[in-house]
Amino acid sequence: MSIQIKVLLNTASQVYMAVLSVVTLPFYISLMGKPSYGLIAFFLQLQTVISLLDVGISATVSRNMTLFKASMLARIDFLNSSRSVECIFYVIGFAVVGCGLLMSEWMTHSWLEIEDFEPITALHAVQMIVIVVALRWLQTFYRAIIFGAERIEWVSWFNILFSTVRIAGVIPFLYMGNGDVVDFFMFQIVFNFVELSILYWMANRLIGYHAGERFGMIHISSVMLAIKSSAVIGITSLLWAVIVQADKFIASGVTSLTVYAAYSIVVTVASVMVLVSAPLIYAIGPMMARLIAQQHTDAVDLFRNASLFIAVLLSATYAVVIFWGAELLYAWTGDMELVRLANPLLPAYITGTFFFALNYLSYCICYASGDFRHRMKFSVLAVIGYLPMLSVACHFFNEGGLVYSWLVINVLFFFLAQPMLYRQLQPGLFLRSLAADLIPPFVGCCSIFFMTYIFDLSQYGRWQVLVFAGVMFIISLSLGVVASRARLFIKPLVAKLFGKIVHGY
Repeated sequence: MSIQIKVLLNTASQVYMAVLSVVTLPFYISLMGKPSYGLIAFFLQLQTVISLLDVGISATVSRNMTLFKASMLARIDFLNSSRSVECIFYVIGFAVVGCGLLMSEWMTHSWLEIEDFEPITALHAVQMIVIVVALRWLQTFYRAIIFGAERIEWVSWFNILFSTVRIAGVIPFLYMGNGDVVDFFMFQIVFNFVELSILYWMANRLIGYHAGERFGMIHISSVMLAIKSSAVIGITSLLWAVIVQADKFIASGVTSLTVYAAYSIVVTVASVMVLVSAPLIYAIGPMMARLIAQQHTDAVDLFRNASLFIAVLLSATYAVVIFWGAELLYAWTGDMELVRLANPLLPAYITGTFFFALNYLSYCICYASGDFRHRMKFSVLAVIGYLPMLSVACHFFNEGGLVYSWLVINVLFFFLAQPMLYRQLQPGLFLRSLAADLIPPFVGCCSIFFMTYIFDLSQYGRWQVLVFAGVMFIISLSLGVVASRARLFIKPLVAKLFGKIVHGY
């Protein structure tokens, strides 16, 4: 399977999961209520916080798997390292369950503002959340192995299948049961365990253990080497995780579950931007690492083409949301109270996330080269500036201050740090990529703004608004392709398709 198809399939799977989350949210709220969805939002937040414990180890495992498959890492060294890291993941997983269960009452009664939610139900939900988070955590290791083996197409189809079951399949289960949040998390426990089991099997198959290799002694030296090799990546990831999660963590503690649900809706909408760009790391990162290790010169072209592809998708998504945000929020949730709370926050947060997604591109360069030192330095400066700004902004402007702080830090990082990080791949790459790969598709996609003067969506129903948004996305995407060098890739495909049609006649 070609690189382009792998990237497209991986991106499509991530976008599919994002769209699925968006589509199912009104059903969750209708079945369980807004406070229950607040608990689901807390689950997603806790899952992300626990991922901070990764400290870059899974990225190192993935890169080592790529080098191992390319015969550039000795088998014994890879096996010792992978077994050691796997042990670390399980120790942390069991620790998460133990500590989470011990702290469940505190989280329920002291941290969360459960409003009129039944305390015992909230407690049981929090306890089950901890178990689901641990299962999701363990899946991270095996996904890293599979991505490192460049089996991106397998992971993509697997994610599509299990996300459909976990996100959409739970809805009929709730209808048949009591429809409460405890049933929701019981369903998640069962299917996340099944998901973990299949990932475990696939990772073992790709590694290809010989007799007696699967289980062995865990050497402290191998554990320390794995941690040491991941330290810089881990610190960098930890710093950015702090930046990404700080506003949400503060919001969960200073707002009611209803307000936090509205804030989470904004975050969910914006997360589509991240899900569009994140596949770049998993699809392109290992490929670039292999090309650089083999001293190929194709890594720059691969990176720029992927950047162009991501820029078109990001820009089209941004244009639709920024121009018709309020209408989309209501069409999605059908709840005017949530729209009233969420809509003022959406423009700044979606713009900040747009720049965050673009900043993610340089992570791919660092991953492929194995050099995260410069990114770590810039990340330290970002945290030092961001946390005080966040605290002051929250004090004076509440949740509005949180979203504007998020916007400012990502814009500054893009214009100040990105040029230096791009130099790790090639000098002058940032300006060339900005001029040829990022700005043209953005301008083309956002040229649909004139449609706002033509169509008044207040006269349309909810489903009509969603269909309209889909049509606008396709138009925006097409304009972005035409306005950028992406048309050079599309033109041969169109000519080939047209040739087949003519030949068929």
